[in-house]
Amino acid sequence: MVNKHTYEICLRVLHPGFSKAVATCVFLCMMMMGDAQTPGGVSGNLTSWFKANSQVGGNILPNTTHNTRINEWKSELGNLSVTQAITNNMPLFLANYTAAANFNFNPSLQFASSQIRGLTNTSATAPELLGNNGTYFLVLNTTRETGFTSSTCFSYNSNSTGARYQAKADFRIQTGIASFGYIADLDPASTGLNPAGIPAITYPRSSAVVLTSRSAGPTFRARRNADTTILGSGAVYYPAIGSGLGIGFNSPGGSEASSSAIAEVITYDTYLSDADVNKVESYLAVKYGITLSQSNTFTVPATPTNYSSAGGTIIWNGVANTGYGKCITGIGRDDVSALMQKQSKSVHDSSLVYLYNGNVAGSFPAMNANNISSFSTNNSFLLFGDNGLSRNLTACVYSGKISSMQRVWKVQKTGTIGAVSLAVDATAVNASVKNLLVSNDPLFPEGATTIYPLSAASGKLYTTVTLNSNQYFTFASDSLKVVMAVTQPTCTAGNGGGVTTAVTGGVMPYTYSWNTTPVQTTANATGLKGGNYQLTVKTGSGCSVVYPVTLVTPVFPVISATTAQPVICQGENVTLTASVISGTVTGYTWMPGNATGASINVTPTDTTTYRVIGNDGAGCTDTAFVTVHVIPEPVAAFTPNVTIGCPPLAVTFNNQSQNTDAWKWTFGDGGTATSANPVYTYNNAGDYTVTLMVSSQGKCFDTLVKTNLIQLKPSPVAAFTSTGAENVPVEMHLASFIFNNGSQHANSYTWDFGDGDSSSTTSPSHKYRDAGNYIVTLHAMNDIGCVDSAMRKYYMVIPDNVLVVPNAFSPNGDGINDRWEIAGLRNVTNCYVEIFNRWGQSIYRSTGYANPWDGTFKGKAAPVATYYYIIKTATRNYNGWVALIR
Repeated sequence: MVNKHTYEICLRVLHPGFSKAVATCVFLCMMMMGDAQTPGGVSGNLTSWFKANSQVGGNILPNTTHNTRINEWKSELGNLSVTQAITNNMPLFLANYTAAANFNFNPSLQFASSQIRGLTNTSATAPELLGNNGTYFLVLNTTRETGFTSSTCFSYNSNSTGARYQAKADFRIQTGIASFGYIADLDPASTGLNPAGIPAITYPRSSAVVLTSRSAGPTFRARRNADTTILGSGAVYYPAIGSGLGIGFNSPGGSEASSSAIAEVITYDTYLSDADVNKVESYLAVKYGITLSQSNTFTVPATPTNYSSAGGTIIWNGVANTGYGKCITGIGRDDVSALMQKQSKSVHDSSLVYLYNGNVAGSFPAMNANNISSFSTNNSFLLFGDNGLSRNLTACVYSGKISSMQRVWKVQKTGTIGAVSLAVDATAVNASVKNLLVSNDPLFPEGATTIYPLSAASGKLYTTVTLNSNQYFTFASDSLKVVMAVTQPTCTAGNGGGVTTAVTGGVMPYTYSWNTTPVQTTANATGLKGGNYQLTVKTGSGCSVVYPVTLVTPVFPVISATTAQPVICQGENVTLTASVISGTVTGYTWMPGNATGASINVTPTDTTTYRVIGNDGAGCTDTAFVTVHVIPEPVAAFTPNVTIGCPPLAVTFNNQSQNTDAWKWTFGDGGTATSANPVYTYNNAGDYTVTLMVSSQGKCFDTLVKTNLIQLKPSPVAAFTSTGAENVPVEMHLASFIFNNGSQHANSYTWDFGDGDSSSTTSPSHKYRDAGNYIVTLHAMNDIGCVDSAMRKYYMVIPDNVLVVPNAFSPNGDGINDRWEIAGLRNVTNCYVEIFNRWGQSIYRSTGYANPWDGTFKGKAAPVATYYYIIKTATRNYNGWVALIR
């Protein structure tokens, strides 16, 4: 710090009439000295700084002995002091903690409405402190005396501008200029004003709060603990105060006096920025254990308030620590702010935890000044806040073994804070609180939680711990411990087991529940047989933990039954063997059959499960089972769908085997198959023996051989020649062909001459009656129905060059020459035929000759005679005589 001598040197160079310039230059002198300290590091336009914990000798007079009446309080800047000449009106210096003034282990000055205690400076040459747009900060409590409701704790009437500033600790902040005023109500709930105002008070009236006010004009803003208060304006609110500065009452006469204790007063002759306000409030909050609003309406949109160091480092991140903004408590060193807060306990009414720098070893300093610990580096802080939940041990953590508070604290650390001591008043917590839990997880899981046992001293429970940022801690019971003594059941008393249980730790009373049938609800369980049991212990906090215990079944023998041949074919013999796995066996009995001995031979006809009982001669037995699977005898059987044929012959073998799952076929010509119902093709004539071998499970077999089952005869080969070659035109009247059969391995034939006629003669002849190109096919068949075919094409029959006209026919119904057929006209459509009797009468005419004349005229038989005809064709005409005979 710059000493008084330094101030005096600076002041000598200034004109004494320029008080504002004096204050500014004093501050600049401090800055030039290089070690100036300012609240929160905010130095611009700082005009006064009154601290009850001033480290500058002579700043608080006559001395800082507890309950001393103070007649002078000097600003840390050395530029200003406030005084009181009347002894009864002097405030008391509170060097020690009192129930009426809680400033987080820091001293304060106690004022009193009833005694009009106050300090003032009304000098016309005093430096300008606030001007029209000044900013001031007050750290005070809101104590009232009975009968006093209006309690001015701070007033300032500017000598140079006429601006007025007034603060009433538990009521409102007022300001004004030119007879127009502005107000911000501090405690609407108690005054009845603005019931929807700022949150209700969450701390005793004895505890510190920080009031912040900016401007005496339209830009007036005020807040308490970093939350904006309700604003109003009007001439009626213009502060009625005298000139000068008053602390503890109105200046100069003290018409309104406060009963507050005041620890710090700071003024700036400027409208500080939000960021600078935050720095100053953060400095004061850490120092005095004040929680700045975490539902801050000062910012838009509203966000939790950060705490900032003088250098701008965020030492409490309101957003990151959302949910843990209750009772924010911190210690730290910030040389720029002259902050050296070594111990803290939030002044709010729900606070619980004391925080001490270093290891207090059970000795708890009464005040911050008595704490001899130190911080190794500047700009080091450790802050924590809680979630505001119950301090009762109703949370179940550490896998349910520990009952902890629902209230959990979160830590943020900056710099090099080392070990700290955490303490609680023993009377403020459940008697079962025994430990501090620390974890990176707020659920404090087993395996990720460190347990610190609490020691007791001076009415407190405490421990020393090194905390890190983003760690959580809470207070908890001892871990539940269960010790079980087991009585095992015996062979003769299988239900004679029991468990005796001793339970410690956790929170009493305990309740018990065993998973027995019926459920047992005492610590001790009886009548138990061997097995796995669970005891559920429920503590008085509602936490449940399950403890398993195993009762061993009496040392019964354990045996096994085996066979080297678990699968046999029907009719086979097998050996069964019993063996001891553990314990002692003196004899065996096998069922079925009632055989005895460690090994027996059996020949089961069906799959059978054998039971063997081993006994130790003392009543303890064990039973084992072995199953011999008997495979039913496989039987090979099959039939082919055909046994005789000609190659290639495809035969389907229908498998009729029983109790089989695999097959092997041998077809007699080297071919094989493994499918159940194969289809096999024989390609050569001969007699073939077929063999089927079947199996079941690869162990049991049967074979069936059928000799010469498949008989293949040579296939017919159709072949023929003809007299009259293919593709050689033959006139219709010459179209008679002889077909010579040259087929082999056949004994019956079918000829197809291509004109609709057929023949079964071996070597037939055939005459074509119509012109055309004909295909002749021969089908040759053997005696088992095998067929082959041969074909020749084309046999070409053309119309006669000269029409051959029969000269007689006999329509007598004998089927021979019953019509006058002219072969050359059979399929000719553009010819004309007409017949005349001997008298020249036309008795038949036809265009085309598809229906030859049948020897009738008008439906009656024409008489036997000779008839004259005329035939006209496309190429030529014919005429002549035809004889009709009967």
